[in-house]
Amino acid sequence: MDTNPDRRLPLDYLRTVVAVYRTGSFSAASRRLGISQPTVTNHIRLVEEHFGQALFARTATGVSPTPTGHEIVVQTVHHIDSVERVIRGSGAGDSSGRSVSLGGPREYVALHVLPALSRVRVGLPRIDVAFAESADLMSRLENGELDLVITTIRPRGPDITSWPLADEEFWLVGAPEFGLVGAPFSSVDAAPLIAYNGDLAIIRRYWNTVFESEPRFDPVMTIPDLQSIRAAAVAGIGITVLPSYLVADDVSAGRLARIDDVAEPPINTIFLAASSALIAARPRVAMLAQMLAHEVKR
Repeated sequence: MDTNPDRRLPLDYLRTVVAVYRTGSFSAASRRLGISQPTVTNHIRLVEEHFGQALFARTATGVSPTPTGHEIVVQTVHHIDSVERVIRGSGAGDSSGRSVSLGGPREYVALHVLPALSRVRVGLPRIDVAFAESADLMSRLENGELDLVITTIRPRGPDITSWPLADEEFWLVGAPEFGLVGAPFSSVDAAPLIAYNGDLAIIRRYWNTVFESEPRFDPVMTIPDLQSIRAAAVAGIGITVLPSYLVADDVSAGRLARIDDVAEPPINTIFLAASSALIAARPRVAMLAQMLAHEVKR
């Protein structure tokens, strides 16, 4: 990434980048920060000039981050949030002693969040963990039932603070004995499918993106648990599409094979999200959020 080493970026400019990333629009970022929209536009322009690359691309509903914009936010967001907490004076201890409720996908919490928590241990609040799908998690966050959620739905709105944790790739995998590595699409499309549900949501996205086609709508098995889908694929029941973090070890060990090893597989960005008001009011929630944003494996 090219930069101009002779010019320093004020913290306010990077703060604006983070606000645009979180809200998905220049106008929403201006309301959150209490500055004019032209000022937001100017801050983004100056940061783009500094790095020599665009940070956001316009969409029908606002803006979405470019790879450069995403990288800058990932590398700076926890520092910016830490400074803001100090300025607000929210670093004092949480006298309430309440536990922090954390929701997320079962597999991601087990493989990435719990190891991150184990590396810290000292000073952590009591944590109550809940498992659910992203749509349900976001609904429960907005209703105040959960303090923090890990979600693949990009959080939007001025009342939500979010941190990008990782990009998960989706891989098409199956047992090596299927012999489908490098096979034509007709053979892959005719293979038995293992799906999360009858809608084939993950599989459909892969088929649409990689094969530019709709998948067949007759999975040989539906299992509403990703770890169980992985086990069924390893057992040779069928092929499936799963997050790379869940099957990378199986592929390395030869228990599974990547059937269509594309250079740019479909991805989801995984976010950590919380109520902005809660982050300001409860230092324990803010502390746990910052720790997770910094420690969870990217």
